[in-house]
Amino acid sequence: LANADANDAGSTNADANAAGLANADANAADLANADANTAGLANADANAAGSTGADADVCGCVRCALEARVDESVRDALSDAHAWYEEEALPAWNAAQESEDLEGLREVHAEAEQMVGEVEAAVGAQQGLSADEGLMLRASAYDAYDMLVMTDEFLAQESSDLGHLRAALELIRVLAPGSEAHTSVAVKYDMMVRTRAELAEYLAAQELQSQATGGGRRRRGGLALSSKRGGGPGGGAAMAVVRQGRQMRDA
Repeated sequence: LANADANDAGSTNADANAAGLANADANAADLANADANTAGLANADANAAGSTGADADVCGCVRCALEARVDESVRDALSDAHAWYEEEALPAWNAAQESEDLEGLREVHAEAEQMVGEVEAAVGAQQGLSADEGLMLRASAYDAYDMLVMTDEFLAQESSDLGHLRAALELIRVLAPGSEAHTSVAVKYDMMVRTRAELAEYLAAQELQSQATGGGRRRRGGLALSSKRGGGPGGGAAMAVVRQGRQMRDA
C-alpha cells in the first residue's frame, strides 16, 4: 500500500510536471506572438514613416500620384512655398500683427507675391496637365496663396485684389469641396463682388445724372471732374462702368 501511494504521488508529480511543461510551452508561444506583434508594429511604423518621404510609393492617392509624375521643378516650387510659409511667413505675420508693423506686413506681402508667382510659373510650364490637375498642384501651396490674400486685404482694405481671393477659393474647392471653409470663403467673395459692383454702378449713375443736369464739381479753368479715374466727362465711359458693375454683380 505504501508503495502504491508512492506511485500515485509520483504519477501526480509527473502530471504536475507535464502541466508545467505545457504552461511553459504556452508562455513561450505567447512570447513568440508578442514578439511577432512587436515586429508587426515596427514594420507598420516603418511603413508610416516611409510614406512621409519624398520618394515614398506607399500612398496611392490621386494628389500624391500627380506630384510624383510632374517635373522636379514643380515639386521644388511647392516644397519651397510650404517651407516659406511655415518657417518665415507665418512667424513674420504674427510678429507684425502684434507690433502693428506695416512695413513688416508689406515685406511678407511682397514675399507672398513672389512665392505664388514661382508656383504659378512652375505649374504653368508643366506639360500635359489638365485644368483640374493644375489646380490640384497649386492647392499643395495653398498656405502661400492664403497669406497673399490676408496681407493684401490688411494693407489695401477696400481696394484689395479680388483676384487673389478668387484664386484661393478655387484651391479650396479642390482641397475641401463643400467644407465650412469653402462655404465661408465663397460667401465672402460673393459679398465683396456684389458690394463693389453696386458701389461702382451707383457712382457711375451719379455721374450720368450730374452730366444730364449740367451739374458737377468744377476745377480751376472750368473743366468738369470725372469720377472715373483717367476718363473724360463723356457719358460713354460712365455707361461702360455701369455695364461692368452689372456684369460683376450678375457673375
